[in-house]
Amino acid sequence: SKHPDPIIQKAMKDAVKSQMEDLKKELRDYEKLKSQKIPRIKITSLEQLPEALIRSRISHGYTQKQFALKLKMPEQQIQRYEAENYRAVSFETL
Repeated sequence: SKHPDPIIQKAMKDAVKSQMEDLKKELRDYEKLKSQKIPRIKITSLEQLPEALIRSRISHGYTQKQFALKLKMPEQQIQRYEAENYRAVSFETL
């Protein structure tokens, strides 16, 4: 039977390990946001605005559905905006 190349096997293992660390960090950040209401999220460039919007929603305890209701928009629209990091959203809409 053919054994995988040890170099490829190590690279795959390292990639999975790295991805797990990234996910753990995202989860820690999410839990931190949920546990404290942050009155203002500082940004230093417009590129940071999409992430700031998402972080603000989470820190204020809104689900995407609740946020959509507050904004009188379909939940799917908020989901799409966040999935696309608000790329296709105009400043007027923001």
